[in-house]
Amino acid sequence: MARRRKLDPYSNERPEAIELLARMMVGSSFRPPLESGSTKISIGQADVACAAGFMYDKLQRETAIAVATRAGQKDLARVAAIAYRQVVKAAKHIRPEPINLRKAENRFRLRLITFDALNDLVWPERSKSYREKARAAKTRLDTYITLHRCASAILQCALDNAVWDFEQRMFYEHENNLSE
Repeated sequence: MARRRKLDPYSNERPEAIELLARMMVGSSFRPPLESGSTKISIGQADVACAAGFMYDKLQRETAIAVATRAGQKDLARVAAIAYRQVVKAAKHIRPEPINLRKAENRFRLRLITFDALNDLVWPERSKSYREKARAAKTRLDTYITLHRCASAILQCALDNAVWDFEQRMFYEHENNLSE
């Protein structure tokens, strides 16, 4: 097991945004390192919850919270339902068309694939092989891989944008409030 290094109080490094979201759930606080040691300002649960609550994109917010809290199956299903519409839009632009989305069974398969992609993002150690997941979704392997990559790319992009947005709101707006 790798040891966690402590944050040097004299550096400009920031903790990971996902780490801050995870800390929100367990009740700890983070004190940003300041040049003057006299004032102790901490970033607590309310600050983290506020920054997450003010994210504009619902998919970004829900994906970041799901990854940070290692969400369960019900929460993952809810986030996958939010992501489904964007996955459908992206799947329609793939050429040649991997799946006919006019059929209800294919739309259901795409929902399963979206859920699998989100499950792999949140729980990478539980990931199964593509062959097993394609068999469970009753989809051809090459079609499954194409659509899984599409859904994974959308979810990863939402997570990356959420982390960037969260860092902007937590640190840069927080620093602006300190300087005033």
